[in-house]
Amino acid sequence: MRRPHFGRIKKRILQDGALGCIIYRVRALCFAHATTEVYMHGKLLIKRIYLPASDDDGERCLVDRLWPRGIKKETAHIDAWMKDVAPSNEIRKDFNHEVEKFPAFRAAYKKELSKNDEAKQFASSCAEKLKTKNVTLLYGAKDDEHNNAVVLRDWILQKIG
Repeated sequence: MRRPHFGRIKKRILQDGALGCIIYRVRALCFAHATTEVYMHGKLLIKRIYLPASDDDGERCLVDRLWPRGIKKETAHIDAWMKDVAPSNEIRKDFNHEVEKFPAFRAAYKKELSKNDEAKQFASSCAEKLKTKNVTLLYGAKDDEHNNAVVLRDWILQKIG
Protein backbone atom coordinates (compact mmCIF):
# COMPACT_ATOMS: atom_id res chain seq x y z
CA MET A 1 0.00 0.00 0.00
CA ARG A 2 1.36 3.37 -0.96
CA ARG A 3 1.72 5.93 1.82
CA PRO A 4 -0.21 9.14 1.09
CA HIS A 5 1.86 12.26 0.78
CA PHE A 6 0.98 15.10 3.17
CA GLY A 7 0.93 17.54 0.25
CA ARG A 8 -1.96 15.62 -1.31
CA ILE A 9 -3.93 15.71 1.93
CA LYS A 10 -3.31 19.43 2.32
CA LYS A 11 -4.36 20.01 -1.30
CA ARG A 12 -7.57 18.02 -0.76
CA ILE A 13 -8.45 20.18 2.26
CA LEU A 14 -7.99 23.37 0.27
CA GLN A 15 -10.08 21.99 -2.59
CA ASP A 16 -12.87 21.05 -0.16
CA GLY A 17 -12.76 24.57 1.24
CA ALA A 18 -12.88 23.19 4.76
CA LEU A 19 -10.59 25.59 6.56
CA GLY A 20 -10.27 24.81 10.24
CA CYS A 21 -10.93 21.08 9.81
CA ILE A 22 -8.97 18.71 11.98
CA ILE A 23 -7.22 15.83 10.29
CA TYR A 24 -6.18 12.81 12.29
CA ARG A 25 -3.50 10.70 10.64
CA VAL A 26 -3.31 7.25 12.12
CA ARG A 27 -0.43 4.92 11.34
CA ALA A 28 -0.94 1.24 12.13
CA LEU A 29 1.57 -0.39 14.45
CA CYS A 30 2.34 -3.10 11.89
CA PHE A 31 4.00 -0.39 9.73
CA ALA A 32 1.36 -0.70 7.04
CA HIS A 33 0.60 2.95 6.47
CA ALA A 34 -3.07 3.75 6.90
CA THR A 35 -4.61 7.20 6.96
CA THR A 36 -7.90 8.07 8.58
CA GLU A 37 -9.34 11.52 8.07
CA VAL A 38 -12.00 12.86 10.41
CA TYR A 39 -13.40 16.26 9.51
CA MET A 40 -14.75 18.29 12.42
CA HIS A 41 -15.78 21.89 12.01
CA GLY A 42 -16.28 22.36 15.76
CA LYS A 43 -14.03 21.96 18.76
CA LEU A 44 -14.60 20.05 21.98
CA LEU A 45 -13.89 22.65 24.66
CA ILE A 46 -13.87 22.64 28.44
CA LYS A 47 -14.75 25.69 30.49
CA ARG A 48 -15.48 26.62 34.06
CA ILE A 49 -19.20 27.32 34.52
CA TYR A 50 -18.41 30.47 36.51
CA LEU A 51 -16.94 32.12 33.40
CA PRO A 52 -19.40 34.06 31.23
CA ALA A 53 -20.96 32.32 28.25
CA SER A 54 -19.66 33.29 24.82
CA ASP A 55 -20.79 32.75 21.24
CA ASP A 56 -17.83 30.40 20.67
CA ASP A 57 -19.13 27.95 23.28
CA GLY A 58 -21.66 26.36 20.97
CA GLU A 59 -23.57 23.61 22.82
CA ARG A 60 -22.93 24.02 26.58
CA CYS A 61 -23.17 20.84 28.69
CA LEU A 62 -22.66 20.73 32.45
CA VAL A 63 -20.80 17.50 33.29
CA ASP A 64 -20.84 17.66 37.12
CA ARG A 65 -23.08 15.47 39.26
CA LEU A 66 -23.80 18.33 41.68
CA TRP A 67 -25.12 21.74 40.68
CA PRO A 68 -22.37 24.38 41.17
CA ARG A 69 -22.77 26.72 44.11
CA GLY A 70 -23.89 30.25 43.45
CA ILE A 71 -25.12 29.61 39.89
CA LYS A 72 -28.80 30.12 39.14
CA LYS A 73 -30.32 27.63 36.74
CA GLU A 74 -32.10 30.44 34.92
CA THR A 75 -28.85 32.32 34.17
CA ALA A 76 -26.47 29.37 33.65
CA HIS A 77 -26.97 29.27 29.85
CA ILE A 78 -26.61 25.49 29.64
CA ASP A 79 -28.15 23.26 26.99
CA ALA A 80 -27.85 19.99 28.94
CA TRP A 81 -26.94 18.78 32.42
CA MET A 82 -25.29 15.39 32.03
CA LYS A 83 -25.41 14.06 35.61
CA ASP A 84 -25.22 10.44 34.45
CA VAL A 85 -21.94 11.06 32.63
CA ALA A 86 -20.30 12.63 35.70
CA PRO A 87 -18.12 10.53 38.01
CA SER A 88 -19.87 8.55 40.73
CA ASN A 89 -20.03 9.97 44.23
CA GLU A 90 -17.59 7.31 45.43
CA ILE A 91 -14.70 8.20 43.13
CA ARG A 92 -15.54 11.93 43.29
CA LYS A 93 -15.22 11.87 47.09
CA ASP A 94 -12.06 9.71 46.97
CA PHE A 95 -10.44 12.23 44.59
CA ASN A 96 -11.50 15.28 46.66
CA HIS A 97 -9.67 17.52 44.13
CA GLU A 98 -6.24 16.49 45.47
CA VAL A 99 -3.72 16.68 42.62
CA GLU A 100 -1.69 13.66 43.80
CA LYS A 101 -4.84 11.49 43.55
CA PHE A 102 -5.63 12.59 39.99
CA PRO A 103 -3.99 9.63 38.16
CA ALA A 104 -6.06 7.15 40.21
CA PHE A 105 -9.18 9.28 39.65
CA ARG A 106 -8.51 9.39 35.90
CA ALA A 107 -8.19 5.60 35.70
CA ALA A 108 -11.31 4.95 37.83
CA TYR A 109 -13.39 7.51 35.91
CA LYS A 110 -12.34 6.15 32.50
CA LYS A 111 -13.29 2.66 33.71
CA GLU A 112 -16.72 4.00 34.75
CA LEU A 113 -17.16 5.77 31.42
CA SER A 114 -16.38 2.63 29.42
CA LYS A 115 -19.16 0.77 31.26
CA ASN A 116 -21.67 3.65 31.08
CA ASP A 117 -24.15 3.50 28.18
CA GLU A 118 -25.17 7.15 28.74
CA ALA A 119 -21.53 8.19 28.31
CA LYS A 120 -21.24 6.25 25.04
CA GLN A 121 -24.42 7.94 23.74
CA PHE A 122 -23.10 11.32 24.86
CA ALA A 123 -19.82 10.72 23.00
CA SER A 124 -21.66 9.85 19.79
CA SER A 125 -23.96 12.87 20.12
CA CYS A 126 -20.89 15.08 20.66
CA ALA A 127 -19.37 13.64 17.49
CA GLU A 128 -22.52 14.56 15.55
CA LYS A 129 -22.66 18.08 17.01
CA LEU A 130 -18.96 18.66 16.35
CA LYS A 131 -19.62 18.35 12.64
CA THR A 132 -21.41 21.69 12.72
CA LYS A 133 -20.51 23.56 15.92
CA ASN A 134 -18.43 23.66 19.09
CA VAL A 135 -19.36 21.65 22.19
CA THR A 136 -18.30 22.99 25.59
CA LEU A 137 -18.09 20.75 28.65
CA LEU A 138 -18.77 22.85 31.75
CA TYR A 139 -17.39 22.05 35.20
CA GLY A 140 -17.37 23.76 38.58
CA ALA A 141 -13.91 22.79 39.93
CA LYS A 142 -11.30 25.49 40.57
CA ASP A 143 -8.43 23.47 39.07
CA ASP A 144 -8.42 23.77 35.27
CA GLU A 145 -6.08 20.81 34.70
CA HIS A 146 -7.24 18.24 37.26
CA ASN A 147 -11.00 17.74 36.99
CA ASN A 148 -13.58 15.38 35.51
CA ALA A 149 -14.17 17.50 32.40
CA VAL A 150 -10.52 17.05 31.34
CA VAL A 151 -10.85 13.27 31.64
CA LEU A 152 -14.21 13.25 29.88
CA ARG A 153 -12.93 15.40 27.00
CA ASP A 154 -9.93 13.09 26.50
CA TRP A 155 -12.16 10.01 26.64
CA ILE A 156 -14.62 11.46 24.10
CA LEU A 157 -11.83 12.45 21.71
CA GLN A 158 -10.40 8.95 22.00
CA LYS A 159 -13.82 7.43 21.22
CA ILE A 160 -14.58 9.63 18.21
CA GLY A 161 -11.01 9.91 16.90
